[in-house]
Amino acid sequence: TDTDIWLLRELTRRTATMFHELGKPNRTMPHMTNANLVPVFAWTTNSLDWEWRYGTLDFQDRFTREYIRAASLDRTTGNAPLILQGITEVPNEETRAWVERTRIAATVPHEIAIWQPDKLANALHLYLMSIGYGADAEVFNYWDENPVAKVEGVDAAWLVVKGRDEDGKLFVVVVLGDYGEGGTPKITLDAKRLGLPETFSAVNWENPNDKAVGTRGTVTLSLIKKHDFRVIHLTAGEK
Repeated sequence: TDTDIWLLRELTRRTATMFHELGKPNRTMPHMTNANLVPVFAWTTNSLDWEWRYGTLDFQDRFTREYIRAASLDRTTGNAPLILQGITEVPNEETRAWVERTRIAATVPHEIAIWQPDKLANALHLYLMSIGYGADAEVFNYWDENPVAKVEGVDAAWLVVKGRDEDGKLFVVVVLGDYGEGGTPKITLDAKRLGLPETFSAVNWENPNDKAVGTRGTVTLSLIKKHDFRVIHLTAGEK
């Protein structure tokens, strides 16, 4: 039986009202599959997306950036976006670990959380929180009208977080997620907006021995594999 969208909206509105009257937080979380029903979800708290394509495909091959921005970000409803873990029929742990990396590459630049995240995704989230992500850090998205970064050499989605560590030291973190065939990224950043010095170091979060030196907002990184991700933190200059 078909259910009218406006009847569903009335249901979620009544549910949100009930939680409010009981003095409890609204914890409604619809499984949206591939339909962001704005009139309905405006009264909910989270939405679970990406349920319609499970398996071991790289996540970039499952969901385009255009689809993610249009349907999964939840900025039209005010929901906090979530995805179900989405990895099934895994032949071995090596395959699982790789598909999890592609999931990080697709989710983190779009600020989408993972239901039951893997250890690496959870560690990255905690790292970003340590510099104020989700609190007082400044966040810059690749789709901004006046983007704070330009990436050449790879077809990537990216996220830039400007925050401070526990000692109050400025940190700028760049998360790149490859959507093309991989390559060697050259990143040009708006040094003034980000507070970067003339010379700065760029350190690979996963491999601190993988370093590069940037000048005047521009830095070239080491090779990124197809559909992989790279997290770098930028600090005061090193030679």
